[in-house]
Amino acid sequence: MIEAVSRFLNSVLRLKANGPFLYLDNPIPLNLMRVFPLLENATCLAVMRDARDQYVVRLTGSKAVPIAAEAYFKQRIAHAEAFSAVSHPRLWTVSFEDFVRDEGFRGDLLDKLGIPPESITPDPSRFDPSALQKKIGIHKEWADQDAVRKITEALPSMLRD
Repeated sequence: MIEAVSRFLNSVLRLKANGPFLYLDNPIPLNLMRVFPLLENATCLAVMRDARDQYVVRLTGSKAVPIAAEAYFKQRIAHAEAFSAVSHPRLWTVSFEDFVRDEGFRGDLLDKLGIPPESITPDPSRFDPSALQKKIGIHKEWADQDAVRKITEALPSMLRD
């Protein structure tokens, strides 16, 4: 069954592109990450964000979900454990902060992926570095600094800036 799914997914992707292409989506749920190794020529970039900023976005973003700091960091720890179980040479982890702030970093990624920069058509409605830069460090201004402190103490390896 898995072999049949793999053949189907790879044939669909071959129809989509004659060469390398970049597909950005936010996010791909961890339960779908198990399917990733079935894609023969795919490389997945997992973009990791500072846990404190992600907490604030979780509470204030377009899909806001109220969650206590303790429940949030327990969930992040569980996600990190699930993510590490998907370890694969074509699964790369990059920092959200580096990806947003550094055009050279993005250029290097394109080089490593074998995607010519001139083949990329920027779409600010999907990725606008100048707008996203304003969202880095938003935890510093968050009203509930006690929650930020708890996350800082519980998730030191998930802090980026």
